[in-house]
Amino acid sequence: MQLNLHLLRLYFEVVQNNSFTKAATLLCISQPAVSKAVKELEHLLGTTLIDRTNRSGTIVLTESGELLYQHARGIFAIEKSALKDMDALKQLGKGTLTLGASTTVAGYWLIPYLAKFKQQYPNIHINMVVHNTHDIEEAMLDGQFDLALVEGKPERDTLTVTTWQEESMGLWIKSNTTFSPTQCTWLLREQGSGTRDVTEQFIQSQQWQIQSTIELGSNEAIAQAVSFGLGAAYLPNVVCKELSELGRIQPVTTLNASTRSLYLLELPLRPLSAAATAFKMILFS
Repeated sequence: MQLNLHLLRLYFEVVQNNSFTKAATLLCISQPAVSKAVKELEHLLGTTLIDRTNRSGTIVLTESGELLYQHARGIFAIEKSALKDMDALKQLGKGTLTLGASTTVAGYWLIPYLAKFKQQYPNIHINMVVHNTHDIEEAMLDGQFDLALVEGKPERDTLTVTTWQEESMGLWIKSNTTFSPTQCTWLLREQGSGTRDVTEQFIQSQQWQIQSTIELGSNEAIAQAVSFGLGAAYLPNVVCKELSELGRIQPVTTLNASTRSLYLLELPLRPLSAAATAFKMILFS
């Protein structure tokens, strides 16, 4: 049995857009033609992909449908990468390097490497997208980046993950105050943030019970909130360096020092462009 890639593409667009109608509009064909294609794909595979008993108005996949969608996602991400690489010149004299980076990596770790790359390859256009770890991982799976760097361990095992470097972490409070785990308000990043994940793991490892939380959208905002006494936070030490030197925040030194890993993400089976290969070499040089 061979997989019909045309039918697979139609199915993929239906799931991506959560609508037969939107997929048909995007592909410039009729909605009945899309529905017929999905049914034909189900017939060829001998399985049901979409739960048609669902009346919620959204596309609900069966177990087989979800599995096929994840495979299709990888296939068309590689296709997108291939087309992009074919459009670029094979020499490093011109081209584009597209990177994804989580917020802490982008703000504190990546810039020196970008500067070194730009010095060596001045005619390569660099495009860097910054989001939290979860969003970068999802975009990487869709083939939006050549490479991605994040501070949280990816949830999916469909990406190639390489430890890039280690980052020191600390528990930070307002200067000249004391830390009480039972009465502490915790300042947390949003769900999907690598810092949020490692903070929750740290609290769990200490067997502390969270009584109160405040959620903020950046590590810098959290560090500032700590300096005003809004609560305590588990943050990368590099984020807190300036406020610590100003005497506005201090680490809880009774706890053992800890680190977390920063990771390089790649899409399996996707050949790296010449620009991405050169940048990867700089990252590990």
